[in-house]
Amino acid sequence: MLISYFEDFMVNPLGYGTGYSSDKKANNGKLNTHNYYLYLGVNLGFIALVIYLIYVVYNVKFAYNHDQFYYFIFALLFLLEGFFTHSIFYERPIIICLAFFDSLVYRKNTTVTNTKSLKLISTK
Repeated sequence: MLISYFEDFMVNPLGYGTGYSSDKKANNGKLNTHNYYLYLGVNLGFIALVIYLIYVVYNVKFAYNHDQFYYFIFALLFLLEGFFTHSIFYERPIIICLAFFDSLVYRKNTTVTNTKSLKLISTK
């Protein structure tokens, strides 16, 4: 199944459209990809796959560089779970946790950045 979908991706790297891997009639009776990265590649194409990988890798690096331990663990698990399931974003708690961690970490970072900028401006 994994090899079959990878071959589909190599035939059409721009993707077949949303729902291709879920529609058994369109893909000759094959089951879902069971891999989120392959799901993105087959359905939405390599552009969506690259954007998603940039987002996930950026979050892991961001959390590591800013000493955000819980966000780092969440982002790392998020990165790894993509290899084992195609339905990461089907579950509402995952989306809520992602939104919560993203907003919390990015807000904290912008607050620190703005505070540093204000100190630099006030010292001039």
